[in-house]
Amino acid sequence: MPRIRLLPLLAAILLVLACATSAQAGQYTLAYDFGTDLSGWSGYVEPSYLLCGSGATSGCPDATTSRIMARSGVGQPLWSQGRWEWTAPPGTTIAGGALAYRTRMRDPEFYARVKTRADGVAWELSPTLVNEQQTAALTDHVLPLAAGFRQIGVSLYSHPAVAGVVSGVWDDYLTLVRLDVTVDDPTPPSLSWADGGALLDGGWHNSDVCGTLAVADGQSGVGTAWLESGGISSSWAAPRTGSQYQPGIPSAQPTLCLSAAALGDGLHAGTAGAGDVSTGQATPLAFSVAIDATPPTAAIVSPAPAGSGPLPVVSLNVADNLSGVASVLAQVDGTTVPLTLAGATASGTPVAALAYGPHTLAWSVVDGAGNRTSSTATFAVADSTPPAFGSPQPANGAMLDAGDVLAVAVTASDGDSGLDPAATALTLDGAPIDHVWQADGLIQGVSASRLAAGSHHLELRVADRAGNASRLVWDISVPVPPPSGGSAPATVVPATGGAVVTPSAVPAAPMRHAAVTVRAVVARISGPRARSLVVHLLARPHLRIVLRVQCGALVHTRRVRADRHGIAALRVACAGVATVRMVARPGRLLVHIAARRLPLVLHVRPDQRAAPTVARVSGRLAELRGRIVVIEALTKNGWRRAGAARADAAGRFSTSFAIVHAGQFALRARVGALAGAASAPFVLTMR
Repeated sequence: MPRIRLLPLLAAILLVLACATSAQAGQYTLAYDFGTDLSGWSGYVEPSYLLCGSGATSGCPDATTSRIMARSGVGQPLWSQGRWEWTAPPGTTIAGGALAYRTRMRDPEFYARVKTRADGVAWELSPTLVNEQQTAALTDHVLPLAAGFRQIGVSLYSHPAVAGVVSGVWDDYLTLVRLDVTVDDPTPPSLSWADGGALLDGGWHNSDVCGTLAVADGQSGVGTAWLESGGISSSWAAPRTGSQYQPGIPSAQPTLCLSAAALGDGLHAGTAGAGDVSTGQATPLAFSVAIDATPPTAAIVSPAPAGSGPLPVVSLNVADNLSGVASVLAQVDGTTVPLTLAGATASGTPVAALAYGPHTLAWSVVDGAGNRTSSTATFAVADSTPPAFGSPQPANGAMLDAGDVLAVAVTASDGDSGLDPAATALTLDGAPIDHVWQADGLIQGVSASRLAAGSHHLELRVADRAGNASRLVWDISVPVPPPSGGSAPATVVPATGGAVVTPSAVPAAPMRHAAVTVRAVVARISGPRARSLVVHLLARPHLRIVLRVQCGALVHTRRVRADRHGIAALRVACAGVATVRMVARPGRLLVHIAARRLPLVLHVRPDQRAAPTVARVSGRLAELRGRIVVIEALTKNGWRRAGAARADAAGRFSTSFAIVHAGQFALRARVGALAGAASAPFVLTMR
């Protein structure tokens, strides 16, 4: 929302206020009782006179008040005088008042005289209010003062006559009793802005508005200053100097404020004024202020509380009826969302996709006066990503040993809502596998029956808690046993617990136009090197054979030569899946070494006794001499240890454990020291 432009409106208001009033002059009154305050007083004295009073005590019989005394014991020259003078404060003139004084002249040549004087006029040419006044007795006088003058002079002087000698100090004197004088202060104080501050900046405000004035008055001094707008005012009184002659300080720069709460929202015109001690007033200064103490409004439009995507549109409806919306800030989980403000709508999207789950949207809206509205809301990002699978075991294309029990293990993960255990389905050739469980992201299944020879199809379906589904399909196979006496290759399981190996008859590359047949035979190897297999190749005597051996992702070329009996030996050492092919016939597979499985054979004999039933597990394998064999049972939480035994010198072992419930139980053996997978599981049925 655009901000309201104030400058043209304020200029018009200020122009009207500036023409509304003008400066005013003033007056103030000074009073002297001649005790201590002699501000504005001065004197003129000739040698035959004494000026006595505060600060003038030399030769005076009394200094408690101001007097003019004829000096005793000396001759009085003709036309000599002593005179007290009072001068109005600078820039002022006498407007009126009264002078009270007392006279006594025992000698006839002395007289009293009162004169008023304007600037630039000599005393002898100034108007005389009282002249040739002589009283032999002590006499009080009250004299009204004329207006328009700057000075008053009260003198005791000797008239042209026979010169004489004053015999006593109290014979001839004049005493000032009181002066009350009103002066005109024709010059009003000056007033200007030292710093207009919020009163002149033309902006919107939500708190008290202040400005600093510059006030000066060289006559009576600065008295007061004030701000006023619509009946709301603020004033300041200047400190006094302590002197009535210029009672106010000559200048000041007071800072005054108007309450925003008292003014209320809207545009307000006002004036700044100042006065001096004489009640004179300066030409007022006009100002106008804009108040907006009401925060802006803001309402969330989107995202919705639930079901938002990873890049939701953040949209807010914002408004401010006075100063307008100045800025809008939005953050999701503390990260700022770039927003575009168009009209009454602020909208934008996060800079990066949000993760699944709850999030917090916080926003703050500021108007042109600085009022802020802040709030928060929560929303949730929906899960739209299906679960992901790892490599299955057995792998796609794997060949199992004839008679193996199928044990499937597949990792499945969903970093958002998580896997839904109820949606997991593992099938073999379209039929559900008997025992399936899930623990720590690993889905496992065990078939209750052994697989028939041939190809088998596996399918795993999973879904997360948001309903996103994933499907994994792969195939495995079990070899067909060769016919008796035939030359077809057979599946061989090494007695040491090696991998399933499938040799096959592969014709060699033609040599000298003669067909050459190479057949692989895997020998049974005993000893600790369970993953090192010797492959015997049956071919023509002295035939050179080039082989490609692949172990995992590594490929090696090996060269062997058949002996005079047509037999060549090749040792294959690989910790994972390995294949052997002839370079001349890369499409024909000689040997496939599948992932290793510990070939333990377990014999379980349930004891015939009351529940709980004790199952005894035993077996024998020469490689197990002295090793610990761990028996694991399948539970709803995965494989758990059920028992353990150490094999004797012949590789025999046995252990027992209790079974408290009837039903089917899957068991397997594990020998950690052989660094291989567990044995193929089998199912035990307890009734």
